[in-house]
Amino acid sequence: MPISREPINLHWLGHPVTLLAIGEDNEEAFTVLLTRVSPAQGMKARIHFNEATAYYILSGVLQFFVGGRELTLTAGEFVFVPQGTAQKFHNPGSQSARIVIVCAPAGYDGFLLATGSPRSPEGTESAPITARELDRVKVLAHQYRLDLYPGPETFRESSGTNVPYGGTAKDSTGSGVQSGSLAEKAYASDRLALRELTIGAGGESTIDGSETDRRSLYVIEGNITAGTGQNAISATEGALLNFGKQASLKVSHDSGEKARVLLLTFPDQPRSA
Repeated sequence: MPISREPINLHWLGHPVTLLAIGEDNEEAFTVLLTRVSPAQGMKARIHFNEATAYYILSGVLQFFVGGRELTLTAGEFVFVPQGTAQKFHNPGSQSARIVIVCAPAGYDGFLLATGSPRSPEGTESAPITARELDRVKVLAHQYRLDLYPGPETFRESSGTNVPYGGTAKDSTGSGVQSGSLAEKAYASDRLALRELTIGAGGESTIDGSETDRRSLYVIEGNITAGTGQNAISATEGALLNFGKQASLKVSHDSGEKARVLLLTFPDQPRSA
């Protein structure tokens, strides 16, 4: 039976964050969250030593700096950032950008829950950063194997730059970083795989089963029914369904022009891409 948890809405360092999947739901395999980035706002430099991270753009435009690479992404595009790679982004546009952020394994969710503050679902824009929030973020970053605000040297062309918090920055040329349009091709790494599916009205798509991989579906657009037999469940735009490990499942769309979903696959153990 697919699982859809009640979203957890937070303000984190001024940003509205919604947690859709946390580690306690999936044996610490992954975290999925949404955030909205206002114009001229963004995420300052950081390095995740625990998680590989993928960003999928739902709307708007974001400019990423990943290792030594600069990428400008728009709706339907993604970037995958391996563990230990310096990263930051900002919104250069005139409209807010919305993104799905996927981390594997889980862990970052614990950091957000420990350092963020509750907000109402309607509170979608940025909020002022409090001194107490900033102090708590700095104190707990080490515990969650994060290097926050590591400085511009981590983006220079020097391989293996030593940095704090129990890790080494990867080659700043962005080795292992992948980006592009998921509408054109799927993406897979040792930590997670991403695939975008489009289903026409009255259409159906079958996703092969796996005894070793967990799978989730995020509804980008439209409405779907997903699952098998009596275990099928309906979901609308913005919902995340977690299927765990099971036999093949079917995804169908009955009304409207089309539905688009983001298929997320998480190997039970990291494997070669």
